[in-house]
Amino acid sequence: MKIKKFIIHNSLFIILALATALRFWNLGGNPPHLSPDEASLGYNAYSILKTGRDEYGELLPMVFKSFGDYKPGFYVYLTVPFVAVLGLNEWSVRLPSAIAGTVAVYLLHLLVKELLGYGLSFRSTKNISVSGSKSYLLSTNYQQLAMLASLMLAISPWGIHLSRGAWEVNVSLTLTLAGILFFLKGLKFSKYLILSSFFFSLTFITYQGAKLSTAIVIIALLITFITDMKAVLRKNWKIIVISFVVALTISLPAILSFNKGQTGRLTVFSIFSYPRPDDFLQKMLDQNTEKVGDLNYFLFHSERLNYARGILGRYFNHFSGRFLFFEGDYQNPKHSSPNQGMLQLFDIVLIPIGLIGLIRHRNRMTTFVFLWLILSPLPAVLTRDQVQAVRAYNMIIPLTIISAFLILVGALSIGLISGKIVSDRQRAQIIKPDILTASSSGRNFVWGATVRPYILTNDNRPYNPNDLDRQFEIIKDLFPKGCVRANIEGDMAINDQL
Repeated sequence: MKIKKFIIHNSLFIILALATALRFWNLGGNPPHLSPDEASLGYNAYSILKTGRDEYGELLPMVFKSFGDYKPGFYVYLTVPFVAVLGLNEWSVRLPSAIAGTVAVYLLHLLVKELLGYGLSFRSTKNISVSGSKSYLLSTNYQQLAMLASLMLAISPWGIHLSRGAWEVNVSLTLTLAGILFFLKGLKFSKYLILSSFFFSLTFITYQGAKLSTAIVIIALLITFITDMKAVLRKNWKIIVISFVVALTISLPAILSFNKGQTGRLTVFSIFSYPRPDDFLQKMLDQNTEKVGDLNYFLFHSERLNYARGILGRYFNHFSGRFLFFEGDYQNPKHSSPNQGMLQLFDIVLIPIGLIGLIRHRNRMTTFVFLWLILSPLPAVLTRDQVQAVRAYNMIIPLTIISAFLILVGALSIGLISGKIVSDRQRAQIIKPDILTASSSGRNFVWGATVRPYILTNDNRPYNPNDLDRQFEIIKDLFPKGCVRANIEGDMAINDQL
């Protein structure tokens, strides 16, 4: 009985503890070693710590050159204090992302409670129905949906995987959640809009793809809450101006990077950089006795139509069962856990029905969640990859809220068959098994889908440099100096130290 009371009264603490365990346990050993991008982030942080310059000698840059790419530098500077304390290793490089992933769970809890103020008012008696055929008389509060949403994010394979590596997008998502939270608070107390613009603009100097993903979130917010923003503009236009200046100042390095050609691999990965080869197009036209400019060409074979097909195909790929529930990022296996979808398998039931339920409850909360969901794959679909779990990472938040909504309504429905209003204690008893079940799923996930596959297979990551050094140590006395060659990711290198 005491354990039950403890779980009921400390649910948020337990969820945060679970999220922390899933993101921090054996962080230095799983994944088994640093990827090239992680090593670059760590080395640049170490170089900034020791010299104030990056690996190319640039003084305190805000955009870092790495492997032919240009990365916004906020993650590097976040890593510096951890490198100073822990040294340059896997732990220090990955800690900023792991911390951000845990903080995101708490921020989602706060965000859902704030969103509910603009939507389903659970503080008073309401009629809620998923299918529309039945309505149940409910009396509940904000805590339950917020709690379930944070729990679903805590055990999400997508969130866990990207929190256990030095992924800038994970930090960017946490900053985005903070930006949304303070935006909603700013509609009531306008001074919070300054904080909102601060966090939103930080995403631009954290992750390259945030230039589009954050813009999508801001557009969805403005569309949904345009009436509230007009009221703020009439009463406190100075706050809006200050917020804009703050955002412009912080985002300036990202804006200037476009003029300097430091757009990273945006051009390389853009779908528009890969038109059909001329010989392929000509062969296709010859087979159909067509010419460029003909009506048939315009209707069926034009380059614009080809791009449209590619974009639409990629868009729907990100909502496919293969991507979300069964295989994950099948085009880039290192972006997801082996033999695991981006979400939990039970979400295959929760998300479609929960989405129907949210659509039927039309209000500003559900409008924003729906807009965010349908727009969030855009940063991924404009690239050459068929699916891209990193660029589509913002999908995780609306999908998590939708899953939590169905769990809540389903749990309440179980206790409301007789049409009676359920007390807070009874509702807690109904929802508690869902929490325990999800916690068990999370526990199994960290071994079955995160730890064990990484231990058994290492195909998705380059060879561990530490293991390479140990192999050289074994053979260095057997060969003359300078004669050993190692093929690392296709590049021949001479070990002059042998």
